[in-house]
Amino acid sequence: YVYRYGHVTKASSGLGRRPDGKLLVVGPIFDAKHGRVTPVVIPLHWDGSRDTGWGDNGAVFLPPGSGDAARMRRIALDSGGAIALAGEYSHGASGNNDFYFALIAADGRGGGLPYEALIEDASLGGTSFDSATDVAVDGQGRYVIGGFAMSAAGDVDCAAIRVLPGLPLQIDSTFGDIGFNGVARVHFNKGGDNNDYCDAMTLDASDFMMLGGHGTTVNVNSG
Repeated sequence: YVYRYGHVTKASSGLGRRPDGKLLVVGPIFDAKHGRVTPVVIPLHWDGSRDTGWGDNGAVFLPPGSGDAARMRRIALDSGGAIALAGEYSHGASGNNDFYFALIAADGRGGGLPYEALIEDASLGGTSFDSATDVAVDGQGRYVIGGFAMSAAGDVDCAAIRVLPGLPLQIDSTFGDIGFNGVARVHFNKGGDNNDYCDAMTLDASDFMMLGGHGTTVNVNSG
């Protein structure tokens, strides 16, 4: 999909449906104007044409800071039609990746500020690669973000955080345990030096998390 400034999407990574039945597609683009990877959300009619009445002429961009990059991987809509996004934020200076969560107003505008964003380190410690891969809304309107987090030693575990409803966006400190940098999170570890990746997540009727993914057996100290 080609858009202004010579933006080209590499691949759509998330799909959602608005209450009016129209589709929302999220994916990364290379922002040729600013020279960085930027998430964009595009609304589509059922015939595939862009809904130019939503957002800024049919798109909402979530540009990262200078020298940084960001990707959004999944979409979920809450009961009010607001769009929740989960992905990863890459800090160019440190090389560290963090969970990235954003909430877009239902109309893509939000009274001049189309979205609120939250960047959280869900790691086990140290400079590491953490990525949110899915998002769901629970029965109390809280946003549960699942993904994986890496320790300084290189071990990877599934991880999840929860964001409270309302603005400004805040991490739910009662969810899981308090980990590195004081962030409340839940980790799922098979044990040992296995790398456990969460690729998808959903909630059942009782708000229990169900995660799917893949794992690799490694020894991070073996070289």
